[in-house]
Amino acid sequence: MAVFRVTFYSRALAGQTDMCVVLPNDVPPMMSQMNPHYTRPMKTLVLLHGYSGGPWDWIMGSSIQELAGAYNLAVIMPNGRNSFYLDREPTGEAYATFVGEEVLEYTRSTFGLSRKAEDTFIGGFSMGGFGALHTGLAFSQNYSKIAALSSALIIHQLRHMTPQDNNPMANYAYY
Repeated sequence: MAVFRVTFYSRALAGQTDMCVVLPNDVPPMMSQMNPHYTRPMKTLVLLHGYSGGPWDWIMGSSIQELAGAYNLAVIMPNGRNSFYLDREPTGEAYATFVGEEVLEYTRSTFGLSRKAEDTFIGGFSMGGFGALHTGLAFSQNYSKIAALSSALIIHQLRHMTPQDNNPMANYAYY
């Protein structure tokens, strides 16, 4: 199992960023033989972290490496910082575009991953669950499946929210 920390320049974010990549391209023969997932092309999962987290959260706090190996699944975990994976006009950072297009373009060309939407999925937890729903739907030409785990769909204050409200996680511009 290969695990990479990739640092690269992002046009969508106008600066350096990083991501974690898990590739089951070197699993032992005993893992791949007799495993039907290795008789088809490798699938890709873009996996988004939650608020105040980072791409390594999935490596340290889940069994994503074991799942990648068992299911012949490349897992791409970009750093979304606290962006909710949205394009932010005031800052010039375009996180939806970054995840919806640029991460796929970069990893497909760098690691030789499938360019087919039917081989490409997106998922996330909390803020990442929101990001997976938003990005997966906004860029549906690139993703065939969405998994949203405990998504941060912060809707309870919405009815009474004004542009003057100052909630750093979900302000008026977020909605």
